[in-house]
Amino acid sequence: ILTTLMLALASAVLLSACAAAPLESWAGLTLDGDTLYVPLTPSNNRNRMYVAAFDLTTREADWFFPAEAAPETMLAAPALGDGFLVLTSYDSKVYAVNNNGTLRWEAEIDRSRLIAPALVTDNAVYVATSSGTLYALNPDNGSIRWQFTDTQNALWAAPLLHNDTLYQAGIDHFLYA
Repeated sequence: ILTTLMLALASAVLLSACAAAPLESWAGLTLDGDTLYVPLTPSNNRNRMYVAAFDLTTREADWFFPAEAAPETMLAAPALGDGFLVLTSYDSKVYAVNNNGTLRWEAEIDRSRLIAPALVTDNAVYVATSSGTLYALNPDNGSIRWQFTDTQNALWAAPLLHNDTLYQAGIDHFLYA
C-alpha cells in the first residue's frame, strides 16, 4: 500500500506538468485502479479550480471537471462511489461526477463551506458541513434523506461508517455516533 501511495504522489507531481499552465493543489488524492483523481488549481488563476482524472498508465489527463476551471473551490479528496465520485466544495455544493467526467447530479445542501471529503456507501452519500450539519443524501440524485444538526461547531472531518454505526468528529472535540 505504501508503494502504491508513493507512486500516486509521484505521479501527481509528474502529471501536473501535462497541463498548459502549471497546476497547484494541496488537496487529497483518490486512487481507483489506474486512475488518480485530484483537485487542482491553475497557477495562473488561483480563483479557479477543477478536479482532474489522470490515467497512471498513459500519464495523461482523461478529463477535468468542470471542463473549464471554475470558481468552486474543491479541496477535499474526491470520494469514490460505484461508477462515480463525489466532490464537496466551498460553494456549498456537492457534485456527483460519472467516471467519464460528466455531471451525474449537483446538490446545494447548506450555505456553508464543505471542507471534508464525503463518504459514499450503497445507500447514501454522507456530507459534513462547516455549519455543523451532517447530511445523508440519496446517491442516485443528491436529494436530502436526513440531516443531523445536534452539534456544537463545524464538522471538518470525513464521516466514517463501521458496523452500521456512522461516526462524525467535530471541531468541538465531540465524537458523534
